[in-house]
Amino acid sequence: MNQYDIIIQSELTLWQKKMLRKPSLLNILSKKLQTQINNWIPEKIHVAITATLKQMIRAVLFGARHTTMKPFEGDSLELRETAVL
Repeated sequence: MNQYDIIIQSELTLWQKKMLRKPSLLNILSKKLQTQINNWIPEKIHVAITATLKQMIRAVLFGARHTTMKPFEGDSLELRETAVL
């Protein structure tokens, strides 16, 4: 393992710890507020919003499929990251 791989591995480990930690007090309170607001909104509106978001996401994914480049295959992660930067 070279120096680059060691740095990337430590960054990955930090990211994983961040993703796995428990929600903060602010996250818990905002989730409760979101749930309360969702209870006030009628079901018909929920269905309409869900359908709209579903179609928007489909459109974005369709566009992304045609506008993104193919990944560099065979190159090391270090070379690919350098190309991106």
